[in-house]
Amino acid sequence: MKKKTSRREFIKKAASGAAGLGLASAAPAVFTSRSGLYARGKSRVVISSAATGPGAEEIRSVLCRSVMVLTGSRSSKDGWLKLFRPDETVGIKVNAIAGRRLSSSPMITRVLAEELIKAGLKAENIIVWDRTERELTSAGYEINKSGSGIRYVGTDSFKRGGYGGRIQFAGEVGSLFSDIMTLCDAHINLPVLKDHDIAGLSFGMKNWFGAIHNPNKYHDNNCSPYVADLSTHPLIKDKLRLIVGDALLVQPHGGPGYKPQWAVDLNSVLMATDPVAIDAVGLRILNELRKRKGLGSLKEAGRYPKYLPVAERYKLGNFDPSHINKTEVTI
Repeated sequence: MKKKTSRREFIKKAASGAAGLGLASAAPAVFTSRSGLYARGKSRVVISSAATGPGAEEIRSVLCRSVMVLTGSRSSKDGWLKLFRPDETVGIKVNAIAGRRLSSSPMITRVLAEELIKAGLKAENIIVWDRTERELTSAGYEINKSGSGIRYVGTDSFKRGGYGGRIQFAGEVGSLFSDIMTLCDAHINLPVLKDHDIAGLSFGMKNWFGAIHNPNKYHDNNCSPYVADLSTHPLIKDKLRLIVGDALLVQPHGGPGYKPQWAVDLNSVLMATDPVAIDAVGLRILNELRKRKGLGSLKEAGRYPKYLPVAERYKLGNFDPSHINKTEVTI
């Protein structure tokens, strides 16, 4: 009988091809300025796993422990303050397109915002957002445009449909960007780890397709180099401070919509400051899950996310596995 692989063993195997396990050799990559997010030396990706069906307090422990490990801090408050200043407006870009089951977890989002507030940020200066109020509501978020507390808004909450009036270019394709992008001093990207029927991988970098008015123009050639191009735009590159990847429920096939027959409870959260490195680790996890389900790799399926090595060439982060260190945390 084949031995059943535990979640911890699976994560170790999945990430081993994308990252080493050496902790001492990896200085945490922390970016506290607006001068641009570039990988400096080796990049750390923290994968934290909780008990089956984690609740809010388990998620709180996951997030706090992850930011401490990522930033090399003695407390979670110190970790958050290495990434964000108390006077900043911070946007949390979620992915709400797939409905309640396969969208960014409202629980992770809420707890993350609460921890930022504990660190000294103002609740009113935290903006949780995606494309539309309808998608946010269907994913389990409660809209709050003008009341006290954390803001929950769609781009369509704003005038002119919420997109700036001037086409801006990142690569060959021009787009209007969400007005929320300009309101924020810093961004947290909070994507969901899942398959995409064109791009192959839908995770951190591709989540920014929800910040532009015409993502349909970026889907040729498995979305390459367009995902990487978009991430070079100053509104993203210069403001992105943190990626918190929702891997509670991972879907390695049939995406981007929710397909229960392919979904896997992984009960994990990934955290990094390097957008390319965290996607590289996510890709490895997705391919290992596909293997477990008897599917070929995304490359074999003709949906390899070719934009990731392009992003490394653009100096957006590390895709080379020898430049990525993965740290596992179990709560």
